[in-house]
Amino acid sequence: MHDDILITRASIKKAIKVLDNFPKNCFVSLYSPDNQGYRNAAKNGHRLLKTYSNWWSQTMCFSSELTKPMIKWIDQKIKPGYKWEDGRITLYTHTKKVPIYSLIPSLVQHLGAYRSTFGIPGKIGKLKRYSSNYLASQDVDIDWEKEIKNAYRSDIPSNVAHPSRWLK
Repeated sequence: MHDDILITRASIKKAIKVLDNFPKNCFVSLYSPDNQGYRNAAKNGHRLLKTYSNWWSQTMCFSSELTKPMIKWIDQKIKPGYKWEDGRITLYTHTKKVPIYSLIPSLVQHLGAYRSTFGIPGKIGKLKRYSSNYLASQDVDIDWEKEIKNAYRSDIPSNVAHPSRWLK
């Protein structure tokens, strides 16, 4: 979890409750930014967006069982100077077809639009780096099995198409 995240105690309790519903072979993001795919998912009544390439890792949750294979793959495949940790995760999930589910609305808020400890700009293109669908008070007592099966599918663009940027 990045240190420029706003998360409430209630959100932590809800996150634990939500995470218990997911399989161990996936990543779950408690944050959903303002990208088109997330807006479309929310507009269509979905509580989850499913992708294999998510560049927003502020609160990426995953089973400890995925840690060793992911780190091994990253160490073998990605240039040591490649600086984006969310990019490393995305390159792994995209290549290995490990799904990433992002909660909608967002359980956490990213404060990076106003300050960034990593020195990253507050905007990417026209989008501020925060979630306009942040809702810490959301109800999480829903049928997560159904939501996982019917998650909104979105392919978020990634630089996977440009392996010279990251491949050893």
